[in-house]
Amino acid sequence: MRQSLAIFAKDARRFWLEILICVALLIALVVVYPSTWSVAGFPDGVGRVRFFGGAGPTGILAGVLVVLIPIAWLVLIARVVHCERLVGDTQFWLTRPYDWRKLLGSKLLYLAAFLYVPFFVAQCALLREGGFQPFHYVGGLLFNLLLLTAVGVLPLMALATITRGFGRLMLVLLGVALVIVAALITSFVMPSHVTSSVPDILSGDLALTVIFCGSLAAIILMYARRSAKAGWLLLIAITLIMCSTAYFDPDSALVDHYYPELSPIAAAPVRFAYGAQGLDQPGASFTDDKHAVDIAIPIVASGVQDGYVAIPEALKIIMTNASGEKWESPWQGYMTERILPGMHTTWIHFRMRRSVYEQFRSMPVTLRIPIATTMARKAGESVIPLQDADFTVPEIGVCQPRRWTFKPDEMMGITCRSAMNEPQLTYVSALWTQGGCEAGAAVDQNHVVTKSWVGELGPGPAELGITSVWDADVNLSQPKYAQSEQERWSLCEGSPMRFTQYLPAKRLREDVTISGFRLPEPANGTI
Repeated sequence: MRQSLAIFAKDARRFWLEILICVALLIALVVVYPSTWSVAGFPDGVGRVRFFGGAGPTGILAGVLVVLIPIAWLVLIARVVHCERLVGDTQFWLTRPYDWRKLLGSKLLYLAAFLYVPFFVAQCALLREGGFQPFHYVGGLLFNLLLLTAVGVLPLMALATITRGFGRLMLVLLGVALVIVAALITSFVMPSHVTSSVPDILSGDLALTVIFCGSLAAIILMYARRSAKAGWLLLIAITLIMCSTAYFDPDSALVDHYYPELSPIAAAPVRFAYGAQGLDQPGASFTDDKHAVDIAIPIVASGVQDGYVAIPEALKIIMTNASGEKWESPWQGYMTERILPGMHTTWIHFRMRRSVYEQFRSMPVTLRIPIATTMARKAGESVIPLQDADFTVPEIGVCQPRRWTFKPDEMMGITCRSAMNEPQLTYVSALWTQGGCEAGAAVDQNHVVTKSWVGELGPGPAELGITSVWDADVNLSQPKYAQSEQERWSLCEGSPMRFTQYLPAKRLREDVTISGFRLPEPANGTI
């Protein structure tokens, strides 16, 4: 232990400037970032910061800090590892009685003291500034540190152990980035590529496990054996495994098991039917490279019980013609749709290769469309008067009003912030007031004209982010354009806003069968 502390003290004295820069950047983020909460901005980017538009210079500065902080951590990790580099056999420290366990322990202690502790304190400070009690989110804070370790700290430290210096490390990082980009580009041009991915069932946890365990194994191997060849082989294997997920998606193979087919005697919690009528007719269009065709089919959804919402998440197509020829697509992601009680017309989209389209377009076909759906149940509801200041919403976090640009004295909606992650899936609804917010203005009691969904169905304890306070976009539907002052619609202070929270209840697979279906002609070109 004494040897580890001596190495730790030596590194702290030697790299005081790197430590100071990392801490200063975190302090700057804590000071600057809260100013972006009072401005309605565009959808956020890395670290949930509004970069350009809406947030002004402070938003841009906050975005720059979100980029600079990981770069400063990269320098901090690389410098402390390369101080006693593990590649080669001419380093001065090899002549000293250093035990590899104590050497590794000193490096981990260094990162804990000058990376993890300042970051944890900064996250707590942001939570408190955002109106949250940090003590209530200790689990999320620790989980975010775990994600940071798996995705950032361990991989960077592993790469630093197999390189001789910072320049070599940057070249290796560039090479890894090029390999990942090449894998993604290749997967996009493959004939089997679909427009969107299926729900994350296993791939996310699998990727984190592979990166975490592989990086940790490489670090221990390098400190214990200093075998650069073995370290390189291990990290190459990790990269290949990660790139392989671009071609072989494990989630697609699990959809049938994860979303079981309903029993024939069980009542369907949601029903889907072919809905072509009037202007709602099937459509088709070529993809940009003309090698695939996108098909759109109208579907009517009904049968959802009160207190529930149906969320279709994936589908596949099984197509058969009169000659007995059959084609089955892989599972494809469903456009985000949330179906409340009542009858709703929606659209499903799927992609097929042009060669398959040519094979089946000449005659009627029978389509069987299994739709993987998650049912969510109502878990809680709050009715909160709209306030002209920050107000707390139990299902979301802290919200504040948004105002019309051309009428700053009137409110057009709300913007919210949540702690550690997107909030639990919540349906937000309110009533517009006609004719402005003067006394006696009429509230439309018969028709809810503004509504929005916010959050995710299973957000988890935290999501990886530089900040612990996340923007929760509440995009309320807007009223019709007002032709006169009397037709104007507004959200007024004191108007009730309803927040209904939903939790996962059941997963299922419901089929839609369409007989005598003809593939539509593409609208953006001729065959």
